[in-house]
Amino acid sequence: MQDASWGDLPKLDQPQGWIALHRLANTCMLLALTLAVVSGRLMKEEWLPKGELDHLAYYAHLIAWGVAIAALAFHLLLGVKVGGIPLLLSMVQWGKRDNDIPQIWLKAIKLSQSTPLRIIEAVVFGGIVLAFVLPVFSD
Repeated sequence: MQDASWGDLPKLDQPQGWIALHRLANTCMLLALTLAVVSGRLMKEEWLPKGELDHLAYYAHLIAWGVAIAALAFHLLLGVKVGGIPLLLSMVQWGKRDNDIPQIWLKAIKLSQSTPLRIIEAVVFGGIVLAFVLPVFSD
C-alpha cells in the first residue's frame, strides 16, 4: 500500500481506485503469508500424524493460507482489470527491458511515512524475524 491508496479506495469508478484495491490485495497477501510463516514455525511435526488438529497455530496456519490463496486470486483478477493481459504476461517474463536499471532497484525502495503503513511494515519485518527466532525457543 501507499499513502495515497487509502484515499483512492472509494474511487472504484476510476483507474486509481482499482489500482488501490490491487495494492490492498497485495498487502493482504503479504500479511497472510507472514502469518503463515510464523504459525508454521509454531506447529509441531507430530500433530498431523496424531490427528491433533485442534491447536491454535494449526488453525492460524490454515486460515493464513486460505487468505493468501484468496488474495492471490484477487490479485490476478485485479491484474486483468488494471493492466489487462499485458500486465499478467509481464509478471511471468524473466527478460530485462530496455528501461530497466537493476543497479538502482534497491535505491527505489522507500519506506512509508504514514503510521498505518509503518505498522504493516513492522508486522511483516517482525514476523520474518520471529520466524527465525521461534525455533530457538521451541521444545
